[in-house]
Amino acid sequence: MKSKIEKKLDGEFEKFGVKPKIYHFTVDDIPCLPFKAVSVITIDGRSWKRLYEIIEESSRFLLKCTHSYATEMISMLQEKNIYGVAICDPRDQFNRKYGRIKAKGRLLQYLKSC
Repeated sequence: MKSKIEKKLDGEFEKFGVKPKIYHFTVDDIPCLPFKAVSVITIDGRSWKRLYEIIEESSRFLLKCTHSYATEMISMLQEKNIYGVAICDPRDQFNRKYGRIKAKGRLLQYLKSC
């Protein structure tokens, strides 16, 4: 069931005339992922497989970094025109609903700034 804030975000997306698609990637999906999960929302029609490849490639690069994994991951995905991203730290409890809302909010913030 959608919360009030998620319904409000969906209404904002309708104003822009876009239909977002959400994907969740966990450590079970991508073993080299330095996070518990990554939620990605896209409006450009990229498939789960293509996003999987992008996130896997970015994760392998991140393992070479020594700090700021989340910040680096978000900036690397923004370079690939993926702006709706929510990252779950390994110490946090993964929650699909929270990841969905966070990713939608970030994408909406980007759309409003354009």
